[in-house]
Amino acid sequence: MAEIPQKFLQYLTGYGPRIIDSYCAETIGWGHRVIRRMSKEDFDELRNYGDMVYLNGDLACLNGWFLITKWLTVNEAIQKYGPITHETLSSRGGFITFGKTRFLSKRMDPKNVSKEKY
Repeated sequence: MAEIPQKFLQYLTGYGPRIIDSYCAETIGWGHRVIRRMSKEDFDELRNYGDMVYLNGDLACLNGWFLITKWLTVNEAIQKYGPITHETLSSRGGFITFGKTRFLSKRMDPKNVSKEKY
C-alpha cells in the first residue's frame, strides 16, 4: 500500500492492531481508526490506501470506521501458528484451524484469498 497522505492524518488514529478474530482473539487486521467526519470525496479517496471497514461491536471501542492497511495473510498464519489442520466451513461461516489456533473470521479462509497462494 502507498503511504497515507498528510491531509488524511487529521482523520485517523495512529497505526495499530484494529481487527481481532472473535474466536481466538488474535489480531488479523492492522490500520487506523477514523475519528472525524470527512467529505465523501475524501472518504472515497482514502479507500485507495487500504480497506475501509465498518465495525459495530458491543464495545464502544469497536464501533465506527477503520482503515485497514495490513491483513494477516494465510502464509503468515501458517508461519506463525502452523499449517492448516482443520477446516469446517459452510455458506454460513465456519472455522479454519492453523496448527492449534482456530479462527472464525472468513478473512482467514484460503478460498476467500484471491491474491495469495499458500
